[in-house]
Amino acid sequence: EGGAVVGAQPGLSQEKVMTPVSLNVYDLSKSSLVGFWNRTAAGLGVGGAFHVGVEIFDQEWSYGWTQTGSGIACCPPYRHPNHVFLVSVPLGQICCSRLELLSALRSM
Repeated sequence: EGGAVVGAQPGLSQEKVMTPVSLNVYDLSKSSLVGFWNRTAAGLGVGGAFHVGVEIFDQEWSYGWTQTGSGIACCPPYRHPNHVFLVSVPLGQICCSRLELLSALRSM
């Protein structure tokens, strides 16, 4: 499940590679009322209540509450424990290492 951004992990690759980046969109909660509202609002063109996570290197990163407090946390893609997955939107690719990604996340 979710985990807060922490210090460098042993064996974290410094090799830069091209990796896809996607925006994963969820209903804001697991409540069926939120899902109903989002579908209704989308039909009317007025938006909705959503949560998003950015998927990179087979991890999904998002900002929100965790058991250790608020901040950036990760979870397996499409499996945020507090939201209902809707769709993944490809954003392109990025060339970086896993270590660079973790360093950027820690600086936020």
